[in-house]
Amino acid sequence: MNPVQASSEVQSPAQAQASSPEKLVGVLGALTALGPLSIDAYLPGLPTIERELGVAAGAGAVTLSSYFLGLAGAQLVWGAVADRVGRRPPLLGGLLLYALGSVLCGVATSLPMLVGARLVQGVGGAASMVVTRTLVRDLWSGADIARVMSLIMLVMGVAPVLAPPLGGLLLEFASWRAVFALLALAGVVLAVVATRAIPETKPAHAPESLRVVLRTLLADRRFVAFSLATGAAQAGMFSYISGSPDVLIAQLGASPLAYSLCFGLNAAGLIAMSQWNRAMLRRRAPERIAAAALAGVVVAGVGLVAVVRWAPSLLAVEALLFFYISLQGLVFANLVALAMDAHARRAGLASATMGSLQFALSAAASGAVAALANGTPLPMAAMMMACAVLAFALLVVGRRFAP
Repeated sequence: MNPVQASSEVQSPAQAQASSPEKLVGVLGALTALGPLSIDAYLPGLPTIERELGVAAGAGAVTLSSYFLGLAGAQLVWGAVADRVGRRPPLLGGLLLYALGSVLCGVATSLPMLVGARLVQGVGGAASMVVTRTLVRDLWSGADIARVMSLIMLVMGVAPVLAPPLGGLLLEFASWRAVFALLALAGVVLAVVATRAIPETKPAHAPESLRVVLRTLLADRRFVAFSLATGAAQAGMFSYISGSPDVLIAQLGASPLAYSLCFGLNAAGLIAMSQWNRAMLRRRAPERIAAAALAGVVVAGVGLVAVVRWAPSLLAVEALLFFYISLQGLVFANLVALAMDAHARRAGLASATMGSLQFALSAAASGAVAALANGTPLPMAAMMMACAVLAFALLVVGRRFAP
């Protein structure tokens, strides 16, 4: 294994050819941040978008679902391309497609047009997510994957902290369309940076066929359980992302600025826990850390349902949301490492399969929150609780299968 430390990391040959390890992890973090940036930056403007496009309050959440569907549906394609032709071509092509989708979002004049443009944006964004995880598995193994993923989360965590305030600031001086113009620019800039900084790490051996890889992955019950657990945990967080503008602003009376501050605080908690995870991995196995954290997420989910059902208040709801979201920093990196570690030979499609499962669940959860919207915080809270319970149960099942 290549030990990964925060300040001094061992280089693999591919890393040495491309850039310093610190720079490489920084670029991988920025690529991963494109996903949350695409979600969080326009959330403060979602009520405005709904009014301008003439749709009911809460209906705009379907634009999140279409983005998630794009992320989920395209990952297998990008993963197959990454394993067959290399890591860099799908990454660069996906970033440029993402930029095009962002431009289409910015010129949309109806909700169906915006939904379709978000789908294109998601298809393009899926490439950076697949290739980032693939590169991590190419260059590291074992618990080092979790350590590197925690470092990447430190970089990508800046996006959910800064994106809502930045989106709110743009709304003060410009239209919501300016947010998507900024996202288009981010896609182009990242494509240029990736051209210079990202190494080609495709293994020398001949790629397996898609059918063989999928059969191998789906026969690995440990991989399936941990991938679904990651997806369920992520679905709980995206239930919060899709439902929180309506819940916190429209129902509990938060101003757009207060909402942005709450969102940023929750993201800061996620970052802090992801960095604590790196320290804990020196003493604890990834499975044990993830299990303890998910137990806490379940407690937070149950508490959230109880509070919104019997005593809803902005302060109490935000406190439980902070607890719920922060603990995810001890979940994602460890579950990704547990699922991916045994599949170095097929890292691209393993990453893609995991991502497809994750975002299919996220799309279903965020869509359900929108469909069940009834003017109360209960649909969001209930979905978050259900996802936490499912993630914990799947982790327990996955731990029963030997690596």
